This record gives sequence, structure tokens and C-alpha cells, in this order.
Amino acid sequence: MPGTSSVENRLAQWWFSPTFRSSVRYVQNLVPCLILWETWKASNSAVFYGRSPSPSSLISRICWWISFIGRNSRTSNQLSSVSTSVPNPQVADVSFSFNVNNTRSPSSYLVVNWRRPPCGWVKINIDGSARGNPGMSGGGGVCRNEKDVLLFTFSEEYGLGSNIRAELRAIHNGLYHCISRGHWSIIVEFDSQLVIDFLLGVATPCWKWSYWLSRIENLKLSGQVQFAHIFREDNGPADAMARLGSSNQSSTVVDRLADLLSHVWGSLFLDRVGLGSIREL
Repeated sequence: MPGTSSVENRLAQWWFSPTFRSSVRYVQNLVPCLILWETWKASNSAVFYGRSPSPSSLISRICWWISFIGRNSRTSNQLSSVSTSVPNPQVADVSFSFNVNNTRSPSSYLVVNWRRPPCGWVKINIDGSARGNPGMSGGGGVCRNEKDVLLFTFSEEYGLGSNIRAELRAIHNGLYHCISRGHWSIIVEFDSQLVIDFLLGVATPCWKWSYWLSRIENLKLSGQVQFAHIFREDNGPADAMARLGSSNQSSTVVDRLADLLSHVWGSLFLDRVGLGSIREL
């Protein structure tokens, strides 16, 4: 192995090198899991959402997790040399093997997690999607209660339209599905800040959105409804349902977890176990 320059051999040399501090070895044991985890998420993002992160972004996320674990454990002093700027020479060697430019200033990251609603409330995550904006559009959502029990999901095809129209229509239809099932205290989360501003009266909407905005306001009178903005990275299950709606020619409401597509079920499972997503600031 000595004298070789392949990534595999460099990683093997580092992995099997003697480590006398058990605390550092604990974090070292987690590194393969972090690499596999972030690579798997990147693969899913490329396959299902058409978004492929760059190698430098992938490496930065892995290093951020190492730094995060170090800062939040009793070994933080011993791990202070690990940071998102990849100062560790062994990690840096791997990044150079991939021809990654490490002269860029390190980014800041935020861990975002889905949070359960208060007792007695349900939370429905909503998203709208248009392929081309305007293009074939659809919407979808995922509704759960305070115990993280799935109540229902929906995906719908809306025809030719824009992202804003799809988002508003999905919010209206999501509220309708909640109320028709007897849920009156509802938190509606979605990742469009512009639509939030429309609904809260912060921004003045174009006249062509007024139809769906008025219908949403009418549904609000049926119970307690709160609107909340979340980051796109925290809205994965709803995003998957919306994309499913925009790519199909039918509407579907699912009441059982077993009937969901595997990647939607996987996103819900990650929310349940509390594994967050990383947002680059």
C-alpha cells in the first residue's frame, strides 16, 4: 500500500492506523457511516429530484458532521482540529484526488429537523411543483399528528401552471382533506416564503392568485389554522408527493404507510427518528 496514491488505499491506511485515544477512535468509527449516509442522500437527490451536489459540497457536508459530533461530545477539545474547511490532511488528500478546489472559503451549515405539532393539533406539510414553471404542475402533502402517526398523504395533478398556483392549490386542497377528516386544529407548513407573505398580508399578490387565496381564507374559518414557513430541505416528503402529482395524470389520497412509495416512506422514517437535513447558509 505505501507509495500508492489511490483514494481507496489512502482511506485504508488512515482507517487501519493505530489510534490510542478511544474517544477519537469513536468518531473515526463513525466516518464510514457518515460517508455512506451523505452519498446515499446525494444519490437519492439525483435520482428522484434531479439535483446532484458537487463533490466539494458532499465532502464539506461529511466534514461538517464530523465537526458537529466533535463539538457536541465530551471529545470536543480533542476534535477541535476537524472543521468544515477540511484542514485534516488525510481528508484533504482525498478531496484533492477528486480534483476539488479547496481554496473556496468554508460554508456555514444548519441542521434542520421536522418538528411534531402540539398535542391536539395536526401538521400537514405541503408543496407544489411545476415542471418548467409554467409547465405540467401538481401538488401534494403529508399530514401527521403529535405522535408522528401518518394520517394521510395526497398527490394531485393540476395541469399546465406555475409553481405559485400549484402551491396555493395544494394548500387549499390539503386543508380541505384535513377538515373533511375531522381535523380542526391545523398547522400548514410549506417552503415558499412568497406564499407565506401572501397569506399573512405582508406582500400584495397578483390578481391571478386571488381565487385560490380567497378559497383558502374561507377554509380557515372552519377551524384553527396556522401557516408556517420551513426550509426546502425539511420538506422532503411533501416535495416527493408534489413531484409525483406533477408527473401523473391522476390524483391519489393514501391513508396507509404501507401504500406509499419507498422514497416517500424513507423520508417519513428519517423525520420520525430525528435525522435532520443539512442546509447550506
